[in-house]
Amino acid sequence: MWVSVGAAARAGVPDDMLKYFAGDVCLNTSRALPINEITQVDQLAGGLMLIESKVFTALADRYPERKYTLYDGELESKFNRGRTFAYEFYRRICGPT
Repeated sequence: MWVSVGAAARAGVPDDMLKYFAGDVCLNTSRALPINEITQVDQLAGGLMLIESKVFTALADRYPERKYTLYDGELESKFNRGRTFAYEFYRRICGPT
């Protein structure tokens, strides 16, 4: 992250715009991707998907068994906002199913 911020600063990006260079896209792919067109990718972080929040509300209603209690570290996070639970919308699977 800081490498891209430093590179942007050295390239002359104004201070108030450096915040836009402080993240890495969680994108895994087996090939180079064009940046100017829609394309298929192998893996993409959920935060980058354009999914309306009502979709997640509907999933939570339909699959109540995916609700779980947050871990202590998650409960103490400054991003928590008082929640004690979350939903596993994306199942993590290791190996063939």
